[in-house]
Amino acid sequence: MSSENNLDIEETLTCILQNIEKIDKIFHQQKRQESAIIVVGETREGKTTLLNYLTGISLSSKKNGRFGEFEIHGVDSLNNVTISNGSISQTSLPYNRGEYWDCPGFGDTRGSVQEIINAYSIYKLIKSTKKLKVLAVISENTILEPSEKKLLNFIQNLGEIFNNKKDLVEGLCLVVTRKRSLDLIKIREGLRELLEERDGKEGFSSSQRNILKFLSFDRSQIAFFDAPYEEGPISDKDKSEILNCVEKITYIKNLEPGISIGSDAKSFIKNLIEKFYNDIEEFISKKFDSKFLNYIKDLIDNHDDTVKKLREHLNGLIEELKKISDAKDLQIFENNLDQILSIVKLINNSDLEYELSKSISQLKFFKQVKPETLNIQGNTKSWYYVIKKFINIINFIKSEPKPKINNNKLILEGIIIGIEDIAKEISSSIFEINMYSLNSIFIDEDINAPGVTLTLISPQVRVVGKKRKINLKGKPGLPHNAEKANDGRNHQ
Repeated sequence: MSSENNLDIEETLTCILQNIEKIDKIFHQQKRQESAIIVVGETREGKTTLLNYLTGISLSSKKNGRFGEFEIHGVDSLNNVTISNGSISQTSLPYNRGEYWDCPGFGDTRGSVQEIINAYSIYKLIKSTKKLKVLAVISENTILEPSEKKLLNFIQNLGEIFNNKKDLVEGLCLVVTRKRSLDLIKIREGLRELLEERDGKEGFSSSQRNILKFLSFDRSQIAFFDAPYEEGPISDKDKSEILNCVEKITYIKNLEPGISIGSDAKSFIKNLIEKFYNDIEEFISKKFDSKFLNYIKDLIDNHDDTVKKLREHLNGLIEELKKISDAKDLQIFENNLDQILSIVKLINNSDLEYELSKSISQLKFFKQVKPETLNIQGNTKSWYYVIKKFINIINFIKSEPKPKINNNKLILEGIIIGIEDIAKEISSSIFEINMYSLNSIFIDEDINAPGVTLTLISPQVRVVGKKRKINLKGKPGLPHNAEKANDGRNHQ
């Protein structure tokens, strides 16, 4: 592959990831929504115009060309949140009538990059909302097209957005735009006939069957938005009927996205996954590494309990780290990322939590839209050395000092030492205690050692509790060599 082609691919990947980053930021700022209404349909079927209409934007019709057609135009601008080159936008309807998300059209023709961005927008929306209603928009012209190809594609695309299609129909409202001649009876009868003709034939999917079957029932919610017949303001007469239909359908909980993309767009997924692996390796080896080690330092520096409690806390961190495996299996790799996320939450770092959460979300999306022939494996081995390093460091820090007794002297050396480490070693034969710590000595118990010489050497000595007693008064220690005491030399 030429360097020019490599450069083109890099620029394309950068464009995709920059837009995905924008989408992630918007949904992060929005937090997880309790409920929303997702507006879907083919491109140029009138979704945005319908949403303007429902929101209360002033609309008017104007004659287009010399053949008597009228087009609807907005007078005011829609106040909404737009994501990523117009791929998705959010609008709040007045009087608490709901949060509406205008999704990109099924037939968006802006190329593979936009197709991936659109798919991720819808995926993220579905995953970021606890319960959803679906407002599907289709024009009368599409329904009446003799070949029925566009209508069947619309039904197919509608079914492919979600995995749990049986639940979908309970939360589905169909709005027919640019309505001139159709009514509720004609729509249902026509959909019922289409179902009878196509059912059982090759290429007719179960999702098409389920949705057509539901829409042909009397209990389905179908509303109309009339086409304009003359120039002037658009009447509000259809608005209440449409909103009532939306209110009658049920919010569907835990809808699972079933997003798919075309073969051209899928060709970029392998490169995106490879870049994802590199980003995860950099995240863990640099950002997570430094933040975790800083957390350990702060944990010790701010600990105000016994050394025993501190070691228990450090042992708990080791147990969490040991849940991470270096196996290649993709499921284990995903479990590893989830486990690191739980550790990030444990150390209470919101920046790392956001960054890793969005990476996990992106991986799940890539898995869903990847080519069937692409086998994704984990890349834990490339950064697992960081986890082993953490475990070794914590084991070193928390290791209990091994007491040394020599000539009635008790010596303890370690990283963190507590008085409870020497309490059981103090006896009547000990006349001198020397404690050497590379980090902290915790006075976590009272010291009662009459006549003992106590030396504490450490960067910091911490008193645990409001008061601690150190009692060294009492019987004298071992007698000094008089001559050594006079000149500091050890005479034989």
